[in-house]
Amino acid sequence: MLGEVVFILLGLCFGSFSNVLVHRLSKGISIRGRSKCPHCHHVLAVADLVPVVSYILLGGSCRYCKKPISSQYPIVEALSAVVFLGAFMMFPMEPMIALLFAFALWLLFTIGVFDYFTSFIPDALSVPLIIVGLWFQMVQGNLPLLPILIGFTFFGFQWLISKGRWVGSGDMFLGAGIGALVGTVFLTGAALFFAYIFGALVASALLLSGKMHRKSHIPFGPFLVLGTFTVLLFQERILFIQSIWF
Repeated sequence: MLGEVVFILLGLCFGSFSNVLVHRLSKGISIRGRSKCPHCHHVLAVADLVPVVSYILLGGSCRYCKKPISSQYPIVEALSAVVFLGAFMMFPMEPMIALLFAFALWLLFTIGVFDYFTSFIPDALSVPLIIVGLWFQMVQGNLPLLPILIGFTFFGFQWLISKGRWVGSGDMFLGAGIGALVGTVFLTGAALFFAYIFGALVASALLLSGKMHRKSHIPFGPFLVLGTFTVLLFQERILFIQSIWF
């Protein structure tokens, strides 16, 4: 029980940092320095920064100017806690590996959040994902160089033929990070497959509802993240299917 609580608390704290990264990196602001209200720019006290709890106690508004605070903050914090808890549950007897896995999942999750709100994937998050994902696999005796290469090349080829119109460098590094994290060629392909399936379903629903037009752009990063989480969650079943079909 103690392990679960520790990882949940860590997840809440890292989720709060995710919000900081999304807000500051997207605006070119240094991540150092005290947090401020986005409306009145008042420096926030420690009591204003307790993940999820402060949002609830303050009624979703700033203590100083009373303007509403985006629900993005508690949602991201809570989801980050779920990510950390999930990592612990996958390696309950190996806390150090669970912590490394949780950090990799948090990077992946933050990339998805960042792209969702900004339509941009920063290399400052994708490159660390490659490193941590590779580290996570290496401590388990795996060196996933081919999955990394495939993930990078898959988007690199699209970048070349479209001259950067379809995908950016962030997608290439994210593809490599996914390959590093899932660890095998088949799982990398499965993550990409699910990402395109989810993307197609959401795009179709938005087109049918009239909320999106054919020339509209929706960020693909969240679907890549969702596809990767799906593969990690159902990894054993997917590998069983691989053993039957291949």
